[in-house]
Amino acid sequence: MTVFVGEREECPVPATAKPSTHRWAVLAVVCVSALIINVDNTILNVALPTLVKDLHATSSALQWIVDSYAMVFAGLLLVGGSFTDRFGRKRFFLFGLIIFASGSIGAAVSGSVALLITWRAVMASVRRSRFRVAFDRE
Repeated sequence: MTVFVGEREECPVPATAKPSTHRWAVLAVVCVSALIINVDNTILNVALPTLVKDLHATSSALQWIVDSYAMVFAGLLLVGGSFTDRFGRKRFFLFGLIIFASGSIGAAVSGSVALLITWRAVMASVRRSRFRVAFDRE
């Protein structure tokens, strides 16, 4: 065991390690993805009174509409990481964006509470794919 008093010994960086040239682009993509998720949730919260009026949603149904997203996301968190490892970050990221956009369109045109809950769950099923791309190294 080595004890350092005063100065700390710095860990040398290997000569082969180079900083990523597009780390800012990856950060921008992940930030835009997070913005899309937050805007989607904000739109849903603003639209809750309209959902009550147009879809005749009860308070229980409103809770399912809001919470189905979080429940499915939490349930598939580890599975999404496994899929990302298996199929690649970029491929799963693009797949996730396409499924999220499809789910968003489906939720926008759904005519019943059950369909809206289902489409929100579909959107949440691929949310994990958008964050895995920034924190892994290949």
